[in-house]
Amino acid sequence: MEDLRPEILETVSLSPNPVVSTSTVRFSVIKDTNITLRVYDYSGRMIETLFTGAVKAFENTDVEFQRRNLMSGIYIVKLTTANGHSYDKRIIRE
Repeated sequence: MEDLRPEILETVSLSPNPVVSTSTVRFSVIKDTNITLRVYDYSGRMIETLFTGAVKAFENTDVEFQRRNLMSGIYIVKLTTANGHSYDKRIIRE
């Protein structure tokens, strides 16, 4: 039977949120794995890849998110693991 436990220790967090100029995305995983962290607009269009690579188990990983030229609105940060599981966090851009 497939193990249905989450692969991340806590939800993906973003601070500060709402984002004015720069924010930090933080997450940790329960085992060493490769992840991809991307930003999508609310309609599902990919805006930017923030990080792709290996992360260590039980270590907080911080990735910087810069607003750049994004218009005000709601965006989604999506963390996808090597196993294909994904975890989302909403970003509000003022």
